[in-house]
Parts: sequence; C-alpha cells; structure tokens
Amino acid sequence: MQCFIGLTFSEHFLHYKKIDMFRQRFDNKYSKSNILQLTMLPPFELKELTHDLVDSIKDEIEGHLLGLEAWRNMEFHGIDFNSDKRGTVFLRPELPLELQYCQQSLWELILDSGGFFKKKRRPLISTEEVVTKSYLPIGRTKGHEQFESAVLTAKEEFDLPFILKASGISLFETVPGQWLLKEKLLEFPNEDLSFNEVDCFDGQIQALHV
Repeated sequence: MQCFIGLTFSEHFLHYKKIDMFRQRFDNKYSKSNILQLTMLPPFELKELTHDLVDSIKDEIEGHLLGLEAWRNMEFHGIDFNSDKRGTVFLRPELPLELQYCQQSLWELILDSGGFFKKKRRPLISTEEVVTKSYLPIGRTKGHEQFESAVLTAKEEFDLPFILKASGISLFETVPGQWLLKEKLLEFPNEDLSFNEVDCFDGQIQALHV
C-alpha cells in the first residue's frame, strides 16, 4: 500500500475558503480529495499498515508537537508557479522548526519500519527565516490556457502574507482516483469562535460573520 502524511487546516479561516474555491476551479486533483493538506511526508510504500506502526507514528508526532501552539499558525509568504506539462500553482509557507524536526523523525521511523520512499531525499532542517522547500499545491491544471488563468486569478485573489491554522496531522492512503483519509494522527478541537471565520496577521483580525 502507498501512504503519505499531511498537515490539515482549520476550515474557519477566510483564506481556507478562498483556497477551496480556487481549487474547485483550477485543481484537477480536487476530485481525489477536497481536504486541504500540506504534505509532511511524501508517498511511501508499506507492505502493511499495522496498529503498532500507527501508534508509533502518533507517539513520534505527539513527542514533537503536543502541548505546543505557536507552530499551528502557518504563515504563507508567496505564490509560485511551475509551467510544466501539468502547470502547477502553489503557496510557499514558512515551516516552523518543530515541524521540520518532526518530519525528519517520521522519515526515519518509516524507513526503520520497512517503508520505502519514492523520493529518496531526506528532509533537511533549515534555519532560514523563510523555508522555501515546502509548498502547498492549490492548482494543478490541464493545458496552457487554464494554467495562465490560474496564475492570474491567484495573483488577484490572494493577499500575502496570510495565516492558516493547523487543525491536525493525518495519514492518507493513495488508491486509484482517490486520496483516502486513513487515520487522524493528531487532532485539535474546533476553536469556539463567535464568527464563522477569524483570520489574523500582525494583530489585524478579519472576520467573516455568520
């Protein structure tokens, strides 16, 4: 079986809603999964996903992140584009060091458990202010015309920088035509908000009223 691990986000944020609408128009993989996720571990092969391995993954994640709050505010600084045959639009986050160390530990755990990564490059720790090696794909297009439209729309619709709040970390299984949410590895309770959405940056709060 093939799996990957992704960081998921709170749907209460305005930019989450904007990204979701953008994906419905321009992301040809939206039909595989409508869950917005930032890949922490790329696809890996396992002979079997055992309960013991899932528990070990949960323990590793909790050991790095449980009880910490600051890392949940994921800051996005840029929009980038890749104009290959499948033109891609993606957002550039600043990946907190806590997540980077967690990534590295999970990579080693999967390898030690007999897993095999398609991409063999081990995650590196970066102390740069903005980590540029992680990205969040929001548009995977077909054809040059759709790609150009996606690029123009992204530049118009997304005001940078902005913050998304992490809601948890999940294990996904890739099957033909779908990315199935297999297991919630770390989950935070829904915030008790008086508005449908709260989005803040540098002390400024934007709210979408019910």
